[in-house]
Amino acid sequence: MARGAAQPQPPRRRAAPIYYRVIATDNDDPSGALCDQTAESPIYLTTAIGGGAGGGLPLCAPCTHSGQCGGADDLCLSYEEGTFCGASCDAATGAGCPAESACAALTTSDDQRVYQCLPLSGTCAGRCLPDAFETPDEQATPLEPGRYPDLSICDEQVDFYWLPLGAEDGLEVTVSFSDPALDLDLAVALRADDMGSPLYEYESASASSTTERVALPCAGGVDGALVAVYPYQPASGAYALELRRLAGGCAAGCAEDTYEGPSPAPIPADVIEGLQLCAGDTDAFTFDARAGQVISLLVSWRAALGALEVALYGPDGRLVAERAERRDGALIETRSERAGAYRLEVRGATPLVANSYAVDLWVFDAAACAATRDCGPAQFCAPGLGCLDDACAAGATCVGDHLCVSPALDEDADGRCRALCYGREQCRPGEECKPLPSLSNACLPEGRAGLGERCADHADCAGAYACALAGASRSGVCMDMACDATLPCPSGLTCAPQPTGHPVCAPACGAGGACPGALRCARQPSGAQLCVP
Repeated sequence: MARGAAQPQPPRRRAAPIYYRVIATDNDDPSGALCDQTAESPIYLTTAIGGGAGGGLPLCAPCTHSGQCGGADDLCLSYEEGTFCGASCDAATGAGCPAESACAALTTSDDQRVYQCLPLSGTCAGRCLPDAFETPDEQATPLEPGRYPDLSICDEQVDFYWLPLGAEDGLEVTVSFSDPALDLDLAVALRADDMGSPLYEYESASASSTTERVALPCAGGVDGALVAVYPYQPASGAYALELRRLAGGCAAGCAEDTYEGPSPAPIPADVIEGLQLCAGDTDAFTFDARAGQVISLLVSWRAALGALEVALYGPDGRLVAERAERRDGALIETRSERAGAYRLEVRGATPLVANSYAVDLWVFDAAACAATRDCGPAQFCAPGLGCLDDACAAGATCVGDHLCVSPALDEDADGRCRALCYGREQCRPGEECKPLPSLSNACLPEGRAGLGERCADHADCAGAYACALAGASRSGVCMDMACDATLPCPSGLTCAPQPTGHPVCAPACGAGGACPGALRCARQPSGAQLCVP
């Protein structure tokens, strides 16, 4: 159970310094007091924050101070396994505690009597306590519009809620959470399939956001919406749910943009913002392209407001490409087979979707290619498109058999799309197939710096050498770099781990510890003397 009692509490919503010392006494020797001793720690200072209005964390959520927990009277309690939130309860009746917990009287270090809900198991470690809306049969809990802050989800559990709606209403549902280890997704169903199973056609599933939102200005006259909240991966944690009923949303109508008309609207190769898709509509646009040109078409929208579908048709009316993405946008890139007018169509993934969006259209010439060695400098061969600019953002994925390679001394800097290779014959003249720290081989310009000589980029190094980091100075030296436990070094070299970078294939030290260039002789854990950065 909670050890000692509650942590000392300063006045609500205020911070107060707490000075403390740990005193340990050993006085239980059965032979007498001869070996009794006492040890005292230094005096420590910490700051405690009053409960205030509470931080919203539910019972058994990990905490460091009471200001993080539920309401104003919910305390951060000490257990054997750490500190976790309690929940205030009625001193007389014990009411106010969720299932699998009970109201207990505790005494703070300053002799104040408090009442907190504690888990019946005696520990919060590994516990996920159900909230007030849990149902054993996974039936949806009817809720009126409002904010519900103290909800919890456990492992692979799915929480279901039912929001009643009027014939002309829309809805907005928001799920928010703060635990960085938790990734919740949100789905809404307005109708069922032929077998009676809910169709979750409206989703919000961002990988990087702590808020998921689904909004529909008009719900199409249904009597309610089924809301599902679930973890992307099994996890437990707290979240808040906010439900809004958009009264009369269906009657408000939809403000169409200036490109609406009875026939497809011509658009230039440019960025066009402020476009609006209305429920039940299909927006159509046309643009011209010559045979052999590259068409790059990005349509962007907020998936939380309704997913869109994008289709591109050729001059002969045949479908060229289509995308049906449940995310914030879709990209189509293709090489035009014939000259003429191409047609872009944008429609809702479901009939009720009404959403704003933007179109980013580029039409440009690009030389045809079979491999990057067919392209000029600062270009790479994009399959099906042609020779394109090889610039890429750090960590980006290049299309085809290419790797985004950043400068050796700044892996967070933008790089260039380099062709993957097995040998020099796959590279352009002046390039070498170099082993990289990622254990991939890529075609890179061949430099002049030899083994152990200084470098700033892989392209500075001669032959198959790449640029390895040299110690904490963040400078570089040219070495053979591709090795690990499963990929041995070439004959005569040894794979040597580096504390500040990737393993390198290192030569043995010469007589008297001699090493080439800026390399230094160092004894390895194996006992070998190797030349390393």
